[in-house]
Amino acid sequence: MADETAYRYFLEQGGNLFGETSEFDGKHGVSCYNKTNQSKIENEDSTFFNPKFSQAMTRKPIEEWIISVGAYEGFIPSDEWIETQILLTAIAEKYNRPHRRTNALLVGIVTAHFAANG
Repeated sequence: MADETAYRYFLEQGGNLFGETSEFDGKHGVSCYNKTNQSKIENEDSTFFNPKFSQAMTRKPIEEWIISVGAYEGFIPSDEWIETQILLTAIAEKYNRPHRRTNALLVGIVTAHFAANG
């Protein structure tokens, strides 16, 4: 949720915050843009007649993100989201698993929310 806790977290992390502090009202979500570099990489089994590509994605530092208050209602409490970010950082430092497609630990909550609320 876009609240004072989220605002302080992003400010302390050096994020590029857009909007006034008062807009972080605890009612809306946070929208983050420019979080990754994305490119296509040709697979090893690709051929001239049958090209195959994979998408490579690397996460940018938070200082390069664009962070604003979303137009939608927030549903993940900011303290829970921040705890998850700390956990993800700890996991990333301990286990380097580049074969994973996602590290989105809260994807179940997001999916359930949109399934229930359209």
